Amino acid sequence: MRHRVEIVGGGPAGIAAAIWARRLDWEPAIYERGSSLGGQLNQVSLPITDLPGFPGIRAHELCQQLSIQLDKLHVPIFYGQEAMGYDRGYLHFAEGRCIASSAVVLAPGVRARRLAVPGADLVEDVSVSDLLAAKEPGPTAVIGGGDRAVEAACRLAERGIATLVIHRGHRLGAIPALQQRLAASGAEVLTESRVAAVEPWAGGWRIHVDCGRRRVVHSVHQVVVRIGMIPDLSARWQASLNTEADHVYLIGDAAQSAAYRSLVTAFADGMVAVKTLVSKPICRHKPIQDCSGMVEPGSNPTLR
Repeated sequence: MRHRVEIVGGGPAGIAAAIWARRLDWEPAIYERGSSLGGQLNQVSLPITDLPGFPGIRAHELCQQLSIQLDKLHVPIFYGQEAMGYDRGYLHFAEGRCIASSAVVLAPGVRARRLAVPGADLVEDVSVSDLLAAKEPGPTAVIGGGDRAVEAACRLAERGIATLVIHRGHRLGAIPALQQRLAASGAEVLTESRVAAVEPWAGGWRIHVDCGRRRVVHSVHQVVVRIGMIPDLSARWQASLNTEADHVYLIGDAAQSAAYRSLVTAFADGMVAVKTLVSKPICRHKPIQDCSGMVEPGSNPTLR
């Protein structure tokens, strides 16, 4: 008799967990709050260079291959299903629906850290690829000093866009190769500088920056915030992880420190989680039954 496992999140880690569950003769089901698989892969526009065996593969191609693999394994996928938390044997969804579940693999991914200064809530998260595709992107400020920030600044400056990098630290935190590339790009770099406020101005933005005891205002057309990624976990899910550790397994980028987030670790996390589940007697129950209020997996009209 097969055992069920609910997988929350259809990114690389969640997909890997579903594949390994099938391999170990479990019944996985993926619940994805969005309308497509891939998670962070959907935001990657450059070729992927660090996935062993697939040098230069495009993110959309990898998503297609993963989707085909899940199809062949007959893994049910429920789109538009936002799981809110797990409590005392039930996986809860938005609008009060739930299903009984003895094992949940949580792969929520990460989200961009927001700039916590006045006016920052008005700044939308913008794709560098979209900026490069614009006819007149104009001067751009990149806030942050890590790999993502410096790579974004390099791409902009190398296309001839006046680029200003603002970083609060004494030195940039990006890898040396990216720092060398930035130095050659012509971008202006401000270190030991903190953004104090952002305000709309003449179709662009005015950025108030504290440089030591001095405040300087920079006017730009676009603002790109790249100050890190944090686990996309609600307070309710954090509580579930604290109180239901025997039943809920956090995997993927949300479970890794920033230095170790990658496709490789995401795939590996999916395998480790499922093998851990298989070895736990607490999860060797008879197949679970849905509680009232939740559609039986397999009959949901959003099932792909």
